[in-house]
Amino acid sequence: MFRGLADESRNLAERVDAFRASANSLRALYDDGTWHNHYQNTNAISTYLWLMYPDKYYIYKYEICRNVAMELDSEYYPKSDGSADSMIGGYRMYDEICEVLKREPEIAAMIRETVTDGCYPDLNLKTTTMDVGFYVSRYYIEERKMAGEKDGWFPRNYDPGITAEEWGELLKDSSVFTQNALQIMKRMKDCGGQATCTQLSAKYGGAENFYSAGSVALARRVAEKRAVL
Repeated sequence: MFRGLADESRNLAERVDAFRASANSLRALYDDGTWHNHYQNTNAISTYLWLMYPDKYYIYKYEICRNVAMELDSEYYPKSDGSADSMIGGYRMYDEICEVLKREPEIAAMIRETVTDGCYPDLNLKTTTMDVGFYVSRYYIEERKMAGEKDGWFPRNYDPGITAEEWGELLKDSSVFTQNALQIMKRMKDCGGQATCTQLSAKYGGAENFYSAGSVALARRVAEKRAVL
């Protein structure tokens, strides 16, 4: 099973599916009535791949990739289906983050100052990318949420000072109103123009953070675009 998974000459999705199928065959063969799960999901399999090829692969965890995708307003949004395709999609998103990290010399300098001779050097920043994703998912989002609760809500009569014509131009700009942003605004409009993230999640599906992070990211892009103009 592990030799097949490590065979880089074969398609990655096929290797993942074959590994999982073999694990299920073993489970069925030796099941004494208590072995209901072989636990060889994409999180476990991606860990094996990372341990075999740490300069190429990442550890994939659906919840972390979902949170990172929402926070970055990524066009990619992982599905909770546990499929190899979702894992590979997460790899692609991490590849984009990794390329950004490589353009920041301070990141590499921080690693060189921290690691010892017994540490893996992580020259391709794959493990560093995973750490960034973990930080965003586990700490950054929560810190920003707490800061928002501390600041409180804007009053109901808040006016951003944007005319209908300016909104129209912003709506046409795909760098501001991404597909995710348009989806959130459409659902908000369908609810009468006002709804909580909990209400949107209950009515249309998707995690509450999809709506909160997506809305915050949209507001940031609107503010940045208007600052440029």
